[in-house]
Amino acid sequence: MSNFRTKLLGLAALATLFAGASYGQGITACAAGNGLGTATVTPGPTNMRSEGTTELAGDLNFNCNNTTASSTATVAVFASAAITSQVVNTTTGTTEATLFICSGTAACTSGTGTPYSGTISGSQLTFSGITIPAGNFSGRISNVRMNASAVTLGSTLTSATETVLASANNTSAATLATTVGFIFKSLAAPALVANPNGANTATLTAYTTCAGNALSATTPRLISFGVVVGETFGGAFKAGNGNAAGGGEGGSYTPGTAGVGTAISGTKIQLVFANLNPAMTIYVPTSISSTGTGNLSMTLVSSATASDPVTPVAASTATGAPAAASPTFNGAYTETTGASAALTTASGSATAVYEVTSSDPTKIQSLVVPVFVVFAPNSITTASTAVTVLESYAPTAAAAAATTVPNFAPPTNTPLPATAVSLCSTNLLFPFVTSVTGFDTGIALSNTSSDPFGTTGVGGSCTLNFYGTGAPTPSTGVNAPGGTTAAGASNAFLLSSVAPNFTGYLIAQCTYQYGHGFAYIVYNFGQNNGATMGYLATIMPNRATGVISESLGQ
Repeated sequence: MSNFRTKLLGLAALATLFAGASYGQGITACAAGNGLGTATVTPGPTNMRSEGTTELAGDLNFNCNNTTASSTATVAVFASAAITSQVVNTTTGTTEATLFICSGTAACTSGTGTPYSGTISGSQLTFSGITIPAGNFSGRISNVRMNASAVTLGSTLTSATETVLASANNTSAATLATTVGFIFKSLAAPALVANPNGANTATLTAYTTCAGNALSATTPRLISFGVVVGETFGGAFKAGNGNAAGGGEGGSYTPGTAGVGTAISGTKIQLVFANLNPAMTIYVPTSISSTGTGNLSMTLVSSATASDPVTPVAASTATGAPAAASPTFNGAYTETTGASAALTTASGSATAVYEVTSSDPTKIQSLVVPVFVVFAPNSITTASTAVTVLESYAPTAAAAAATTVPNFAPPTNTPLPATAVSLCSTNLLFPFVTSVTGFDTGIALSNTSSDPFGTTGVGGSCTLNFYGTGAPTPSTGVNAPGGTTAAGASNAFLLSSVAPNFTGYLIAQCTYQYGHGFAYIVYNFGQNNGATMGYLATIMPNRATGVISESLGQ
């Protein structure tokens, strides 16, 4: 910034020198203004998104006096950030940035006066070969875009400025720096609606591998979680490819020339889901309309660089796919959604891109994207980390590599953890077992995942872990006799068959839900001095997750 200020001071000194040397010939005065007429020229300073690399600045208007007509004048603009207006002629290097020159007392409104296209070098924009009449004239500079993401936001209001240097007949006059925009962080901090299915709880919807969350033609799928998408100021989300004055991403001047003042689409929001198991399918709505804050609507599109007109992604035809709904998220959001579509998963990741199709720039708006995580029972066999979601604008690219309007800097926020899927398991503690001389312990392991409560039954096996005196080798991960135990079945064996001469405690790890255990210790079985006792095994929580499969009051 210090180099930029030094350059401006040098330009101002040069302007003064030229003005003195010309003895009043040429441009003698310039000042910022709304044109020379009575009409007010809009827009003024715009709100610019700090995440954007092609943010549209407000039009800059200035008034000057020229004593001698010139057809070779130059107008240079020096901005407080790199200028990223799109090149529309690769041969000449001219861009969509446009200068209008108007003579007399007429206001230089957009679309009037003589237009000139500018070329860019870093933060400098130059218009050359300009015809400027003698007498009063006004200028208007439109379609200047800046890399707002390169500007460090301050503790107070951060502004974007432009300074004009006009030169004709060896004289120059520079205006003071003019504020053309205010830069704000515009995408609200990403958040998840923890449990959007009517329960006001901070616990994310969790699933087990054996129960799954399969599609069903008769049972509607509940929303797994919701992603809150919101703006921090009204007008950050822009609809369509319209002119900026109409709330679109386009420029303030669109003369019909290809590329001038245009944008490929409205604002797009991208959700990247990661840590997806190959058995999972992510479903999201094809459209969302929120009535909670403003009239914000978004449509699911094919990619971050898909251009208008908006072509919605087709709804899924899978039987039981989530249908259109009007969900209420913990009472905070009421919205209408279209039928859902399945996202394509590759390398454990899937991406949803939404384009804003309607927006109210007078209100700060937000909505929730409902997400359905679907997988068949028992289709996931290994433990995995929670599904995450990363929210950002789209498309994203470094400013120098941007080829579309709008464009945004790559996100720097951290993905949020969402749905977790835990393995179906039960850990059983037998606090005392023995198989030393005269003693033995009968062990029974029951898979009670078959029940009258609608539980999805699944078979599984158990491994035994011995802690005490006389433990076998190996002492952990020993397969329990009997192999797989079907849902609704039990497996019984003697301790001496796997760990003779052992005394201590035993932990059984079973790969099914709702397992239970019983131990029966005998001494001198069948003898007159024999003795017996039995007890239920204690169900232990998974110490990694804190989850306990079933307590039965234990």
